[in-house]
Amino acid sequence: MAELKYEQVHWQSRAQLEKSLASGDSEQIRSALYSAAWHEENWRWTQENCLKFIRHDDPLVRWAAVLSLGYIAQFRKKLDLDKVLPALHDVRPDPAIRSIVDDALEMIALNIKLQ
Repeated sequence: MAELKYEQVHWQSRAQLEKSLASGDSEQIRSALYSAAWHEENWRWTQENCLKFIRHDDPLVRWAAVLSLGYIAQFRKKLDLDKVLPALHDVRPDPAIRSIVDDALEMIALNIKLQ
């Protein structure tokens, strides 16, 4: 897997996000997922896109999708836990993203009251 490095998360309009997510380009998809998690007000729309990419062929896209779910929990304090928690537990066995799944689950537990 490629080395991870910090990159600033830039705001993208909804039209830009949709174009990037549909592009098929892993780098554009990752950038759009992070931008949506940080800046998009409609957390449900962002959540659904994260779930859509949680099993992508590129492990860095999977990583971004999972981490972005954690960011939604952190920044918006909301997620559809009936959808998100099973999805995260389903992909947790993937060694490429196991550590970030654990981090996302912790972010969720810290920011959203689990019942």
